[in-house]
Amino acid sequence: MSVLADITQAVCDLLNEADLPQAANAERTYLPDYDTASESELITYVVATGEKAEASGRALHKHTYSVVVAIYKRIDREDIDSIGAMDDFRQAVLDALKPGSLPSYPDASLVGLTNNPIYDPETLGGNSVYLSLISADYISVR
Repeated sequence: MSVLADITQAVCDLLNEADLPQAANAERTYLPDYDTASESELITYVVATGEKAEASGRALHKHTYSVVVAIYKRIDREDIDSIGAMDDFRQAVLDALKPGSLPSYPDASLVGLTNNPIYDPETLGGNSVYLSLISADYISVR
């Protein structure tokens, strides 16, 4: 596998082994399949989204690899407790990623973490679907 695929899988492994309020069941994919009409279980996709290489001297290159963790679940948009539970899960995912190292890929270090949107109001209001996107950037020198 490519380094980006290895890092993406390592993020899946980390989330699947983390102590989260709900099981992540994280899945590495290239094309997330969101079926807003029927899905009611929590879905956590991890998608490889980018690679940037910078020369850093004497044939070494610093690579920044980006992955997105998509948290997705059909919920009742009026149920404040369900929305709160999803927000707790989102926060736990961020906390699991924050230490910066990936046990199954120790050559990568976290350098950036962004959660935007925390949740998508249009998706929640229009489709009763909680959707949150967390972008994580990792560096590796090769």
